[in-house]
Amino acid sequence: MELVTPSNFSLEEYLNNGSRSVMPANDRILLQDDFFGLSIPEQQRNLNVLHALQPVREKFGEPIFITCGYRSKRHEMSRGRSGNSQHLFGAIDITCDDMFGLNQLLHDWKGGYNFYEDKNFIHIDLGNIRRW
Repeated sequence: MELVTPSNFSLEEYLNNGSRSVMPANDRILLQDDFFGLSIPEQQRNLNVLHALQPVREKFGEPIFITCGYRSKRHEMSRGRSGNSQHLFGAIDITCDDMFGLNQLLHDWKGGYNFYEDKNFIHIDLGNIRRW
């Protein structure tokens, strides 16, 4: 099975290598190793969030930057987290220059959604519909 991602999107960006990544380089290397250790269906499950976001990206018409994508359980645990983050299964944190415009476009997102206005990013995932 071949991985399929939106045509103008790089896997490296999803794995926290984007120009606005909040992850240290050493962490990115570990996450990439963990990601490529997943089965192809597990990798694709994580990338499905990109497919769900693609219509929004096309409609928005401005760059949307991923600040955090896939996280491994090992990474989550090393940060004192529960290890059950949606980032293990299909979640991204995104930012852009027009956060309020993007927030309006994502108003009806079919999954987990939160606009962290004070931190200038939006979390979206493919879990149950919920807002916090």
